[in-house]
Amino acid sequence: MNRHLENGDAEFGLLANGSSTGWRVSVDESLDSVNHWSLEIDGPQFYLVVQLKDLASVAATLNFLRNPTPTAPPVTLGKFGFAWASLVWDDEPPNRCFVVIQTGKSALRLTLQPEDVEMLKEAFQQVVADLPEDLMKPNKESPPSKRAQ
Repeated sequence: MNRHLENGDAEFGLLANGSSTGWRVSVDESLDSVNHWSLEIDGPQFYLVVQLKDLASVAATLNFLRNPTPTAPPVTLGKFGFAWASLVWDDEPPNRCFVVIQTGKSALRLTLQPEDVEMLKEAFQQVVADLPEDLMKPNKESPPSKRAQ
């Protein structure tokens, strides 16, 4: 867990990770500010990094993947630039879902086949198990502030 990433001017360190076959999921925390995390999903079809609102959204994503219900509301993965990235179940069989990134009338939809969903579910289980429980509460505060130097 000594990995350091640079995201703009911020420096990030690995907080939790998980993997299954071709998929890797990790949560990185800012070393420069409090309550600032990113979610990284790396797989055979795509690579995606989003900024998390809070760590509770990681557990919400795992719950979403465990319950393939076409009528379930989307779950928000995080912020992708000015857009939100979400998971949405397909309303047709088989149990596949989509990563949807949308802002205004612009959208990108990436398909996750049932086998991808199963692998991501396994990777997210490992990530949630790695995360400190005291940080898993939903964040209802304003954006993070800089840590005292």
